[in-house]
Amino acid sequence: MKKLLRPLSLLLVISMILSLLAACGDDQTQQSQNTDVIQTNTPTETLPVTNATESMTITLPVTESFTTTETLTDSESFSEVTDTQTESESETESEIQTETETELEIPTDTESETEGGTTQPSIYPEGTFPLFKDGEYIIKVVMPDKPSEAERATCTSLRNALKNKTGLTITSTTDYRKDGEVRDKNEFVILIGYTNYTESQSTYKRTDITISKVTVVNSTRIVFCFATEAEGKALVTKFASSIKNDESNYFWVPSNIEIKNTNAFKLDAPPDYPSSTTKVDCTNDTTMWVAKNTNLSTYENYCKTLTQKGFKSYSARDNINGNYYRIYTKNTTAINVYFTKSTSTTRIVAGPISDIPSKETDSSPQTKKTTLTLLAQEEATDCGLGLIYRLPSGKFLIFDGGFYLNNNLYKTLNSLAGGDPIVIAGWFISHPHNDHQNAVTEFLKKNATKVKIEKIFFNYAYPDLYETVTAEGTNGKTGNSNLITLLENTIHSYLDRTTQIITPHTGQVYNFGPSASVEILYTVEDVLPSKLDYVNTASLVVRFNVKGQT
Repeated sequence: MKKLLRPLSLLLVISMILSLLAACGDDQTQQSQNTDVIQTNTPTETLPVTNATESMTITLPVTESFTTTETLTDSESFSEVTDTQTESESETESEIQTETETELEIPTDTESETEGGTTQPSIYPEGTFPLFKDGEYIIKVVMPDKPSEAERATCTSLRNALKNKTGLTITSTTDYRKDGEVRDKNEFVILIGYTNYTESQSTYKRTDITISKVTVVNSTRIVFCFATEAEGKALVTKFASSIKNDESNYFWVPSNIEIKNTNAFKLDAPPDYPSSTTKVDCTNDTTMWVAKNTNLSTYENYCKTLTQKGFKSYSARDNINGNYYRIYTKNTTAINVYFTKSTSTTRIVAGPISDIPSKETDSSPQTKKTTLTLLAQEEATDCGLGLIYRLPSGKFLIFDGGFYLNNNLYKTLNSLAGGDPIVIAGWFISHPHNDHQNAVTEFLKKNATKVKIEKIFFNYAYPDLYETVTAEGTNGKTGNSNLITLLENTIHSYLDRTTQIITPHTGQVYNFGPSASVEILYTVEDVLPSKLDYVNTASLVVRFNVKGQT
């Protein structure tokens, strides 16, 4: 037996040695393959920085003038550097390369959700949505896993309202779902706020954010859709008044319940301009009237008419190189009316009062070093832009971001913050092109919970405008409107709703503390009502002013 085992043992040892040699060969092959990927992704030119994998940061001296260009185009060449380290530091180079070639997976209104079972006939009386029966709750109350203060307060208010009706306390849960967990579509659920249930996502619309409502979706889900704590609690009050019960102690609401908040934005239309105008209906509750071949005297008379009609003067910036910019307000409406000398044109832009610059200033201590950082780009191309200003308050202003700069952008902000919380006071997005906007969506997708974003600024007028660009796309279709939808869906999916989404208009100046401001020099509205030749010509153009420098 021992003689028989010896040759078998020898064969086993030889087999193990051969396996180890093969594995070593595979490792060398894999290392060679990874090296090829790295070499392929390494750009032939780099920004003139000390470390080629970092962005370029300039400290702004107080005694010197630093000037940035006022016209933003894609013609400037920016070299890029591959950032091989991912957020989890576990992806391979090939995975990073693949990531930049795929579309972002942002929840949309049509996203499917894994649910179990087939729809079963209801055992409850027809026309009712069941809440409570036989001494126990039939429903489940769900809010987001990371709720806003408004969502948390509304959920508490609903639980109290249900307890007042039934006499029993109901607990709430969050929308957290383990990998592979299947939701029962026959389960009756009340969804509070923007949860990850598809019923919530299909109900919430960015364009409807000022309209709060309660509605039934797919017969087994009730969705509470709102933006503020006041709106949420108002919906709970109306919902509670709709609860009915019978002698058997069965509590329900109508299966077709539909409650709408009446506090939606209502435009106070401005008076007609003395000469003929062209009306342009934009998104985000904005309407514009354009009067061509007019003059300053007619403009001045119109401003007097605004005050006679009850509009109050809010701000005025007169004779800026012959141009005049004024803002008037009435109730929840703001009228931006400005005269452009070079084209003899008056534009009257009416929209929500929340879009105009606040007169309040940031009272944060102004002790931090002011810097300007030009982000290195990660795509092998000669376009793209990402700028970061660090303000004296320690907060940041960002302009665009470039392609897929989620890791580079976050790491740069984290480094500049020096251990302080990352607060983005304002993020300005110029136009819907991949090399300017995509970093925004990717950054929000992966880092929104790590930072605080106070305001986001963009003005895209209306999506269809970007599908009629004569010099881009095929057969007049560019796909740029898809990028607008992507941006809006991403903002709505990943941002806390305390972030203010602002549509800026030409001539406005937004202050970010006593020594920092952003002046709006040009928006897409200055192109309208004409069609676009290039999307770039509709870019948002701004001027940063920090400590007296621009």
